[in-house]
Amino acid sequence: MKKYTQYYAGSLSNIDESDIRSFLREANEKMKNKRLEKLHISVEPTMISKEFLAMLKQYNVITVELEVKIANNFILKKYNANFELEDIKKASKLVKRSRMNLGYELMVGFPDSTKIDEIESAKYLMKFRPKVIRLYPVLVVEGTDLAQAYRNKEYEPLTLTQAIERCKDIIYMFNKKKIKEITVVDINEENFNKEKISVIAGPTHKDFPQLVEDSIWYDSIVGRIKKYNSKVKEVKVEVHPVNVNNVIGYEKENLDKFKELYSVELQVIPNEEIKPGRLEMKILTIYED
Repeated sequence: MKKYTQYYAGSLSNIDESDIRSFLREANEKMKNKRLEKLHISVEPTMISKEFLAMLKQYNVITVELEVKIANNFILKKYNANFELEDIKKASKLVKRSRMNLGYELMVGFPDSTKIDEIESAKYLMKFRPKVIRLYPVLVVEGTDLAQAYRNKEYEPLTLTQAIERCKDIIYMFNKKKIKEITVVDINEENFNKEKISVIAGPTHKDFPQLVEDSIWYDSIVGRIKKYNSKVKEVKVEVHPVNVNNVIGYEKENLDKFKELYSVELQVIPNEEIKPGRLEMKILTIYED
């Protein structure tokens, strides 16, 4: 299969067709300059049609990401989304039939959304076998209805810990379906400031994607330790150098948690022979009874 590098051109929702064509022409020029080969765009489900997809193909678009946010009719209707589950279903099937990659943009912490709602939403979308998932938590932005609801104490955003855990739940579900292109969106406040967007509440963190990935690594190692019959005291973990910081955790948070919660000392050893994303673990010492 021919390898390619994707260039995320952004959202085409609420843009006239002439402007979309102009936007895609510009994106193609950027691809030529950077030697990129394929485009990745996002749109609302209601924009999808056979004609629209044919136009996207003319401009080398390979991945179409549907801006779903949550697949729940009650929540979508309450917050005035201009689509429902049937539109998501129709759009998903059209993208698949066009032989383009199907993706979804999802949110956790949506108003009136529970953890169960988000899990059910993911289950519904799994049926269409997406290739790409982009995931991020809801933030409260100044000048929106949500900001007013927050000030009226009608909406409480997720805490940072809750946002990490909910993102992980969805990632684990899609991982079981062998969906490998899962991106946790960077919600760095500095990026919002550049776009003159004022975030007044929500689980912002300058390294949010890393926090989610670090927590996934932590869970994986804890799971292995718990399978060991004896009380573990010291463990050696070998990973590819690119994953060392994930095992250690942001500001050594994982190492601290292993020590505080499980009284386990963790040695993290870089090993270029181990594939990225994999680990090898050895129990060095155990507590004697």
